[in-house]
Amino acid sequence: PPAAIAPIDRTIKIETRGGDVIQWKGATRDLRLEFQRQATFQDDQTKLYEVKVIPDNRGGRNYTITGKEAQIGKDESSFHISGDVRMETSDGLVAHANEATYADSEKMVRAPGPVRFSRGRMQGTGNGFVYDEQRDVLTILDQADVHFAAEGGEGPMDVTAGTFIYARRDRFMRFERTMHMDRAGQLIDADTGHVRLYP
Repeated sequence: PPAAIAPIDRTIKIETRGGDVIQWKGATRDLRLEFQRQATFQDDQTKLYEVKVIPDNRGGRNYTITGKEAQIGKDESSFHISGDVRMETSDGLVAHANEATYADSEKMVRAPGPVRFSRGRMQGTGNGFVYDEQRDVLTILDQADVHFAAEGGEGPMDVTAGTFIYARRDRFMRFERTMHMDRAGQLIDADTGHVRLYP
C-alpha cells in the first residue's frame, strides 16, 4: 500500500515537496527557483526551504544564491534569503553571508552583517555587501580586509579600508575611507586607492 501522508502544520494551507520553478521574460528564461519544500501559510505568506535562486543571463553571466530559507515578496519579484547564504557567479566570484535580499526591480543582491568573499587569488572579509548584477560590481560596505596571495612574480598583498569596490567588468578595484596596504613589507597609507586590472 502507499505510504501514509503525514498531516501538515495547521498554520500552513499548501505545502509542496521538491520544486523547480522557471520564470520567463518573452522567449528568454529569466529566473529559476529550486527548493526542497515550499509552504504557503494561512496569511498567504510563502516560504521556501533549502532554496536555490538562479538569475539567468545577466549581462552574459549567470549567478546562483543558495540558503536555508527564503521569504518570497509580492509577485515573486523579491526574495529574502537567510541561513548560510552563498552567492556564486559564473566567473568565479563567491560571497557568503548570514542573510541576503534580491529585488528584481533593482537587479541587486544586498547582504547586511559579516560577509566573506573570494575570487582567484583574492579573498577577504567585511561588513555588508552589495552586488550590482547589471554592472558586475561587488561593494564591501564597511571594514573591508582583503588578501591577495602570491602568484608568479607578484608577491602577497594585504589591504584594509572602510569600503572596497571590485568592478571586474570595468577592470578596477577601489579602496575608500582610509586605505592601508602592505605589499611584501612596502606600506602605503592613503584616503583612497585605485587599482587598475589587466584585461
